[in-house]
Amino acid sequence: MQEVIKEETAAGLRLKLEGLYMTQSLVNKLRLKEKFYTLKMVEGTLLKSHLDEFNSILVDLENLEVNIDEEDKAILLVCSLPRSLHNFKDIVLYGSGETL
Repeated sequence: MQEVIKEETAAGLRLKLEGLYMTQSLVNKLRLKEKFYTLKMVEGTLLKSHLDEFNSILVDLENLEVNIDEEDKAILLVCSLPRSLHNFKDIVLYGSGETL
């Protein structure tokens, strides 16, 4: 709030927030990539909540023009699941289907 309190218009507020949080700086890209590549679902968390967080990080990365291959997204999602879903992980990774 302190950063934008002096903004008087919606456009000015939007520009200020974009400048603060959506810059294409190396630090922002690295922070988001680290968050994406180390994301792990906590045991007991709803799968929907985990997917929402996963997709939110992907949207943020896309906004910073970071492209991640579809296969990499799929494998990272599967690897982020907890041990209790190991049967599901095995089916996805080693099943007979051509696509994940």
